[in-house]
Amino acid sequence: MTPLSILVKTALVLISLHAVEVFLWAVLLRFLPDGGLSSLEEAMYFSFATFTTLGYGDITLQEPWRLLTGIEALNGVLLIGWSTALSFAVISKILEAIERSRQPE
Repeated sequence: MTPLSILVKTALVLISLHAVEVFLWAVLLRFLPDGGLSSLEEAMYFSFATFTTLGYGDITLQEPWRLLTGIEALNGVLLIGWSTALSFAVISKILEAIERSRQPE
């Protein structure tokens, strides 16, 4: 497997996992009693904006559930940070392997 394909596959897996996480948050937010969002599309939009800490603020949760917004944003920051660390580790391993392959035995 080439270094580029390893990086691309790692990135695609991480992006897919983040999308699943956002979807799970959206499903939760859609079906909250007394203040959930009106549609899954609206919940996905809100969840992506919150998870990435973009936070447009054009859609908000009702008062009993507002704290979930901060929890989701914190969750997103932590998971994106872990993904960055994992990507860095993968790149480091690839560079080590390339360096070892260039050294004479």
